[in-house]
Amino acid sequence: MAAGLSPPDRRARTLAAVFFGLTLAQVLGIPAGSFLAYTFGWNWAFWSVFLLAIPCVIAIWRTIPAGLSFQPVSLRDLKGVLADGPIMLAILFTTTFLGAIYVLYTFMAPLLSTTMDYGRDGITAILLVFGLGAVFGNLLGGRLADRFGAAQTLTILAVVQVLMLPFYSALPMPGWLLFGFTLIWSIAGWSFAAGQQLRLVQLSGTQAQVALSLNAAAIYIGAAGGSALGGLVVARFGVDALGITAALGCLLSVVHIVVSRRISG
Repeated sequence: MAAGLSPPDRRARTLAAVFFGLTLAQVLGIPAGSFLAYTFGWNWAFWSVFLLAIPCVIAIWRTIPAGLSFQPVSLRDLKGVLADGPIMLAILFTTTFLGAIYVLYTFMAPLLSTTMDYGRDGITAILLVFGLGAVFGNLLGGRLADRFGAAQTLTILAVVQVLMLPFYSALPMPGWLLFGFTLIWSIAGWSFAAGQQLRLVQLSGTQAQVALSLNAAAIYIGAAGGSALGGLVVARFGVDALGITAALGCLLSVVHIVVSRRISG
Protein backbone atom coordinates (compact mmCIF):
# COMPACT_ATOMS: atom_id res chain seq x y z
CA MET A 1 0.00 0.00 0.00
CA ALA A 2 2.89 2.35 0.76
CA ALA A 3 4.29 1.81 -2.73
CA GLY A 4 0.87 2.26 -4.31
CA LEU A 5 0.31 5.57 -2.54
CA SER A 6 3.71 6.98 -3.52
CA PRO A 7 4.83 8.49 -6.84
CA PRO A 8 7.36 6.31 -8.69
CA ASP A 9 10.30 8.59 -7.92
CA ARG A 10 9.67 8.34 -4.15
CA ARG A 11 8.79 4.66 -3.76
CA ALA A 12 12.24 3.53 -2.68
CA ARG A 13 12.35 6.16 0.07
CA THR A 14 8.80 5.31 1.13
CA LEU A 15 9.58 1.61 1.44
CA ALA A 16 12.74 2.45 3.36
CA ALA A 17 10.59 4.49 5.76
CA VAL A 18 8.25 1.53 6.24
CA PHE A 19 11.13 -0.76 7.11
CA PHE A 20 12.54 1.94 9.39
CA GLY A 21 9.21 1.97 11.21
CA LEU A 22 9.48 -1.78 11.69
CA THR A 23 12.88 -1.49 13.32
CA LEU A 24 11.87 1.58 15.34
CA ALA A 25 9.05 -0.54 16.76
CA GLN A 26 11.71 -2.84 18.20
CA VAL A 27 13.23 0.11 20.05
CA LEU A 28 9.92 0.99 21.71
CA GLY A 29 7.60 -2.00 21.54
CA ILE A 30 9.71 -4.88 22.80
CA PRO A 31 11.17 -3.07 25.84
CA ALA A 32 7.73 -1.63 26.64
CA GLY A 33 6.16 -5.07 26.43
CA SER A 34 8.83 -6.48 28.71
CA PHE A 35 8.31 -3.64 31.23
CA LEU A 36 4.54 -4.13 31.25
CA ALA A 37 4.85 -7.89 31.68
CA TYR A 38 7.26 -7.58 34.60
CA THR A 39 5.26 -4.80 36.27
CA PHE A 40 1.63 -5.78 35.73
CA GLY A 41 1.75 -9.34 34.39
CA TRP A 42 2.14 -10.77 30.89
CA ASN A 43 -1.59 -10.34 30.15
CA TRP A 44 -1.18 -6.58 29.97
CA ALA A 45 1.48 -6.84 27.29
CA PHE A 46 -1.10 -8.45 25.02
CA TRP A 47 -3.89 -6.08 26.07
CA SER A 48 -1.61 -3.18 25.12
CA VAL A 49 -1.28 -4.62 21.61
CA PHE A 50 -5.08 -4.77 21.39
CA LEU A 51 -5.47 -1.18 22.59
CA LEU A 52 -2.78 0.15 20.24
CA ALA A 53 -4.34 -1.67 17.29
CA ILE A 54 -7.63 0.22 17.62
CA PRO A 55 -6.31 3.63 16.45
CA CYS A 56 -4.34 1.80 13.74
CA VAL A 57 -7.54 0.28 12.36
CA ILE A 58 -9.22 3.70 12.37
CA ALA A 59 -6.23 5.35 10.68
CA ILE A 60 -6.06 2.70 7.95
CA TRP A 61 -9.82 2.88 7.35
CA ARG A 62 -9.72 6.65 6.94
CA THR A 63 -6.47 7.16 5.03
CA ILE A 64 -6.17 4.25 2.57
CA PRO A 65 -8.23 5.12 -0.50
CA ALA A 66 -10.38 2.57 -2.27
CA GLY A 67 -9.36 1.26 -5.67
CA LEU A 68 -5.59 1.04 -5.19
CA SER A 69 -4.12 -0.89 -8.11
CA PHE A 70 -1.08 -3.15 -7.85
CA GLN A 71 1.00 -5.01 -10.38
CA PRO A 72 -0.61 -8.46 -10.49
CA VAL A 73 1.47 -11.47 -9.53
CA SER A 74 0.22 -14.86 -10.64
CA LEU A 75 0.78 -18.31 -9.19
CA ARG A 76 2.89 -18.96 -12.28
CA ASP A 77 5.25 -16.16 -11.18
CA LEU A 78 5.46 -17.66 -7.70
CA LYS A 79 6.07 -21.12 -9.10
CA GLY A 80 8.84 -19.77 -11.31
CA VAL A 81 10.75 -18.30 -8.37
CA LEU A 82 10.16 -21.33 -6.15
CA ALA A 83 11.59 -23.55 -8.89
CA ASP A 84 14.68 -21.36 -9.32
CA GLY A 85 17.28 -23.03 -7.10
CA PRO A 86 19.90 -20.23 -7.02
CA ILE A 87 17.32 -17.55 -6.18
CA MET A 88 15.67 -19.68 -3.48
CA LEU A 89 19.09 -20.45 -2.00
CA ALA A 90 19.76 -16.72 -1.83
CA ILE A 91 16.34 -16.03 -0.27
CA LEU A 92 16.76 -18.69 2.40
CA PHE A 93 19.94 -17.01 3.64
CA THR A 94 17.53 -14.72 5.49
CA THR A 95 16.13 -17.75 7.30
CA THR A 96 19.47 -19.15 8.44
CA PHE A 97 20.92 -15.75 9.37
CA LEU A 98 17.94 -14.51 11.37
CA GLY A 99 17.19 -17.97 12.72
CA ALA A 100 20.60 -18.00 14.40
CA ILE A 101 19.94 -14.58 15.95
CA TYR A 102 16.54 -15.61 17.31
CA VAL A 103 17.97 -18.71 18.97
CA LEU A 104 19.46 -16.27 21.47
CA TYR A 105 17.27 -13.18 21.21
CA THR A 106 14.02 -14.98 22.04
CA PHE A 107 15.44 -16.13 25.37
CA MET A 108 17.34 -13.01 26.38
CA ALA A 109 15.12 -12.46 29.45
CA PRO A 110 15.70 -15.87 31.08
CA LEU A 111 19.36 -15.81 30.04
CA LEU A 112 20.01 -12.43 31.68
CA SER A 113 17.86 -13.26 34.68
CA THR A 114 19.79 -16.46 35.32
CA THR A 115 23.35 -15.39 34.52
CA MET A 116 23.36 -11.65 35.29
CA ASP A 117 20.63 -11.56 37.96
CA TYR A 118 18.83 -8.88 35.91
CA GLY A 119 15.23 -8.04 36.69
CA ARG A 120 12.68 -5.87 34.97
CA ASP A 121 14.82 -2.74 34.56
CA GLY A 122 18.00 -4.47 33.41
CA ILE A 123 16.22 -6.65 30.87
CA THR A 124 14.18 -3.72 29.56
CA ALA A 125 17.38 -1.68 29.16
CA ILE A 126 19.13 -4.47 27.24
CA LEU A 127 16.15 -4.86 24.91
CA LEU A 128 16.13 -1.09 24.38
CA VAL A 129 19.83 -1.17 23.44
CA PHE A 130 19.16 -4.05 21.05
CA GLY A 131 16.37 -2.04 19.42
CA LEU A 132 18.60 1.01 19.01
CA GLY A 133 21.20 -1.23 17.40
CA ALA A 134 18.57 -2.48 14.96
CA VAL A 135 17.80 1.08 13.88
CA PHE A 136 21.48 1.95 13.40
CA GLY A 137 22.04 -1.35 11.62
CA ASN A 138 19.34 -0.64 9.06
CA LEU A 139 20.81 2.78 8.39
CA LEU A 140 24.33 1.37 8.14
CA GLY A 141 23.46 -1.66 6.02
CA GLY A 142 22.77 0.30 2.86
CA ARG A 143 26.10 2.11 3.06
CA LEU A 144 27.97 -1.14 3.62
CA ALA A 145 26.27 -2.76 0.65
CA ASP A 146 27.08 0.24 -1.56
CA ARG A 147 30.73 0.18 -0.52
CA PHE A 148 31.53 -3.53 -0.38
CA GLY A 149 28.80 -5.07 -2.51
CA ALA A 150 25.76 -6.96 -1.28
CA ALA A 151 27.20 -10.48 -1.14
CA GLN A 152 30.47 -9.37 0.46
CA THR A 153 28.58 -7.37 3.10
CA LEU A 154 26.39 -10.35 3.99
CA THR A 155 29.44 -12.59 4.33
CA ILE A 156 31.19 -10.12 6.63
CA LEU A 157 28.11 -9.69 8.82
CA ALA A 158 27.65 -13.46 9.17
CA VAL A 159 31.30 -13.89 10.20
CA VAL A 160 30.97 -11.09 12.78
CA GLN A 161 27.97 -12.90 14.27
CA VAL A 162 29.94 -16.15 14.53
CA LEU A 163 32.69 -14.35 16.46
CA MET A 164 30.38 -12.45 18.83
CA LEU A 165 27.63 -14.87 19.80
CA PRO A 166 29.75 -17.33 21.86
CA PHE A 167 30.36 -14.57 24.44
CA TYR A 168 26.70 -14.93 25.52
CA SER A 169 27.60 -18.41 26.71
CA ALA A 170 30.36 -16.86 28.86
CA LEU A 171 28.05 -14.75 31.05
CA PRO A 172 28.24 -13.20 33.60
CA MET A 173 30.39 -10.28 32.50
CA PRO A 174 30.58 -6.60 33.51
CA GLY A 175 27.38 -4.78 32.70
CA TRP A 176 29.01 -2.10 30.53
CA LEU A 177 30.66 -4.82 28.44
CA LEU A 178 27.37 -6.70 28.01
CA PHE A 179 25.56 -3.54 26.88
CA GLY A 180 28.34 -2.70 24.44
CA PHE A 181 28.38 -6.23 23.08
CA THR A 182 24.62 -6.25 22.65
CA LEU A 183 24.66 -2.94 20.77
CA ILE A 184 27.34 -4.15 18.34
CA TRP A 185 25.65 -7.53 17.94
CA SER A 186 22.33 -5.89 17.05
CA ILE A 187 23.94 -3.45 14.61
CA ALA A 188 25.74 -6.29 12.84
CA GLY A 189 22.65 -8.48 12.83
CA TRP A 190 20.24 -5.92 11.39
CA SER A 191 22.67 -4.46 8.86
CA PHE A 192 21.89 -7.44 6.64
CA ALA A 193 18.48 -6.23 5.40
CA ALA A 194 19.55 -3.71 2.75
CA GLY A 195 22.30 -5.93 1.35
CA GLN A 196 20.02 -8.96 1.20
CA GLN A 197 17.25 -7.06 -0.59
CA LEU A 198 19.74 -5.52 -3.01
CA ARG A 199 21.22 -8.94 -3.79
CA LEU A 200 17.80 -10.45 -4.42
CA VAL A 201 16.84 -7.61 -6.76
CA GLN A 202 20.08 -8.13 -8.68
CA LEU A 203 19.58 -11.89 -8.94
CA SER A 204 15.86 -12.04 -9.68
CA GLY A 205 15.48 -9.28 -12.27
CA THR A 206 11.85 -9.04 -13.41
CA GLN A 207 10.81 -11.44 -10.63
CA ALA A 208 12.13 -9.11 -7.90
CA GLN A 209 8.65 -8.43 -6.50
CA VAL A 210 8.04 -12.12 -5.86
CA ALA A 211 11.56 -12.69 -4.52
CA LEU A 212 11.24 -9.83 -2.04
CA SER A 213 7.86 -11.13 -0.88
CA LEU A 214 9.37 -14.56 -0.26
CA ASN A 215 12.25 -12.88 1.55
CA ALA A 216 9.74 -11.24 3.90
CA ALA A 217 8.26 -14.68 4.57
CA ALA A 218 11.77 -16.03 5.19
CA ILE A 219 12.21 -13.48 7.99
CA TYR A 220 9.35 -15.01 9.95
CA ILE A 221 10.35 -18.56 9.15
CA GLY A 222 13.78 -17.76 10.56
CA ALA A 223 12.33 -16.14 13.67
CA ALA A 224 9.99 -19.07 14.31
CA GLY A 225 12.59 -21.74 13.56
CA GLY A 226 15.31 -20.05 15.61
CA SER A 227 12.97 -19.56 18.56
CA ALA A 228 11.89 -23.20 18.42
CA LEU A 229 15.50 -24.37 18.31
CA GLY A 230 16.36 -22.06 21.21
CA GLY A 231 13.53 -23.57 23.24
CA LEU A 232 14.86 -27.07 22.63
CA VAL A 233 18.37 -25.98 23.63
CA VAL A 234 17.15 -24.37 26.87
CA ALA A 235 15.09 -27.43 27.75
CA ARG A 236 17.96 -29.84 27.16
CA PHE A 237 21.17 -27.93 27.91
CA GLY A 238 20.10 -24.75 29.74
CA VAL A 239 20.41 -21.07 28.87
CA ASP A 240 24.22 -21.17 28.96
CA ALA A 241 24.22 -23.08 25.67
CA LEU A 242 22.27 -20.44 23.74
CA GLY A 243 25.28 -18.34 22.65
CA ILE A 244 27.23 -21.32 21.34
CA THR A 245 24.18 -22.70 19.51
CA ALA A 246 23.45 -19.33 17.93
CA ALA A 247 27.09 -19.06 16.81
CA LEU A 248 26.89 -22.49 15.18
CA GLY A 249 23.72 -21.36 13.43
CA CYS A 250 25.52 -18.30 12.08
CA LEU A 251 28.39 -20.53 10.97
CA LEU A 252 25.77 -22.35 8.89
CA SER A 253 24.72 -18.99 7.42
CA VAL A 254 28.37 -18.31 6.48
CA VAL A 255 28.46 -21.61 4.59
CA HIS A 256 25.08 -20.73 3.10
CA ILE A 257 26.18 -17.38 1.66
CA VAL A 258 29.50 -18.77 0.40
CA VAL A 259 27.75 -21.59 -1.47
CA SER A 260 25.09 -19.20 -2.74
CA ARG A 261 27.73 -16.78 -4.05
CA ARG A 262 29.50 -19.56 -5.93
CA ILE A 263 26.28 -20.73 -7.53
CA SER A 264 24.69 -17.35 -8.24
CA GLY A 265 27.68 -15.04 -8.46
